[in-house]
Amino acid sequence: MKTRTAFGIAFTAGWLSEYYLDVDRGYARRVELRQQTRKTYRLGMHRLARLLRHSSSEAAGAVERVIHTNPGPPADDLTLLDRVKSEVFKHHDIPKGALTLDAAGGVVTVHGQVPDADEMIAIVDAIHRVPGVVAVRNLLHRPGTVAPNKAASLRASAT
Repeated sequence: MKTRTAFGIAFTAGWLSEYYLDVDRGYARRVELRQQTRKTYRLGMHRLARLLRHSSSEAAGAVERVIHTNPGPPADDLTLLDRVKSEVFKHHDIPKGALTLDAAGGVVTVHGQVPDADEMIAIVDAIHRVPGVVAVRNLLHRPGTVAPNKAASLRASAT
């Protein structure tokens, strides 16, 4: 087995020396090899630098997320309302024009008409997840039903 390996190494070395030391094409092949080696080195260094920049950015972001895990209560109700709107309306399946949001003392009131109960639950859950929301007053209703804040007045006027 050793002789086969030695023979293989000797054959390869002879072939490479013949290939690169050829009188007619050897110089051009050596120049091409040198250029390809430099190009591979440059691309490798570029990729390594990019990977290092990406890794350091990810690490800095992770540190910031750990430091600023809870933004705390908002300064006022308008700030809370802006946070709630940006959180709720970033979901494209929630109808922006069909909802009205109000905030007072950390309590968010949501009015409007939604097509089904699942969407109603999704909206209320999205509002609950916003930091600074103390409670959610749900006045959403489905089409063809009376709004929860109107039901008592309708019953009173009927009697």
